[in-house]
Amino acid sequence: RGFFFSKLNFYKNLDNWNFFSVFNYVNNKFKENKLCFFLKQNFSYNTKGISFEKGNPLADIDSFSFHILNMKNLEKKFLANPNYMKYQNDINIKMRTILIDWLIDVHSKFKLALKTLYLTFNIFDRFLSVKNITRTKLQLLGITSMLMASKYEEIYAPETKDFVYISDNAYTKEDIFKMEALICSVLKFEFSYPSFIGFLANFLKRISAKKDTIYLSMYISELTVTEISLLKYPPSMIAISAIILARKFYWKLNENSLSLKILVP
Repeated sequence: RGFFFSKLNFYKNLDNWNFFSVFNYVNNKFKENKLCFFLKQNFSYNTKGISFEKGNPLADIDSFSFHILNMKNLEKKFLANPNYMKYQNDINIKMRTILIDWLIDVHSKFKLALKTLYLTFNIFDRFLSVKNITRTKLQLLGITSMLMASKYEEIYAPETKDFVYISDNAYTKEDIFKMEALICSVLKFEFSYPSFIGFLANFLKRISAKKDTIYLSMYISELTVTEISLLKYPPSMIAISAIILARKFYWKLNENSLSLKILVP
C-alpha cells in the first residue's frame, strides 16, 4: 500500500511500539509557540533549497526551505475535523478506511506523485468535515478528490475518463464534473495544502538522517492517513513525531532521552 509501505514491509515489529504515545509526547513537550520559535531561528531564507545526494529516497521531493514558515502558518487552516464522522449520517470510519486503501491502490496504478496522494486525502477529509454525504457517493468523492489533486500537482494528470474506468463505470463523467464543482464551492478553491512531506524533508536534512531513518519516518507518516483520530495533528507535528519514533526504533531511546535537540528546542 503506497511507495513506502512496499519499501518497508520488513518492519514487522513496528506495531509493538506505542505509536500514539509518541504523538502525545511531542504534543505535550513541544508546544506550538516553541516549535514556531524553533522554525524562525533555524531555517534560513534561501532559494537554493536542499541538495540531496544521488540515490537518496527524498531526492524527488521539492525543497521547502524558504517556504517553511509560510507552511507552518498555513497548516492549521487546512486541518480536517477529526470528529466529522459523528455528524455523518450514512457513512462510518470503516468505509473511510476501505476507501483510503483503494485510493492508495489507484494512486499506485496511475503512478502519481506522493504529494498528490496526500492532497487527495486532505480534500476528501476537509469536504466531509463540513458536508454530509451518502455512502453511494463516497467513492465518487474519493476519485474526484484524486482527480483534483492530480490537476493541482501533476504535470500530466489522469483524465476524467480514467477515473470513470477505474471506478468500473459506477459514475459518469458528468457525475465527476458535478462533484468537482461542489468540492470547489465547499472548500472555496483552497487547495494549497502543506503536507508533512515538506516538513519531513527539511527536518531529516537538518539531522543528516540516514536512509533507514528516512524510509522509516516516511513509513510511519504514511500510517497516519488511515487513522482518522490523527487528523487533529498538524503536518509539522506528524513529521517530528515520525522522526522521533524512527530514532527510538533504531537506537532504543526512551521518551526522556531523545537525542533530537538539533531538531526541536
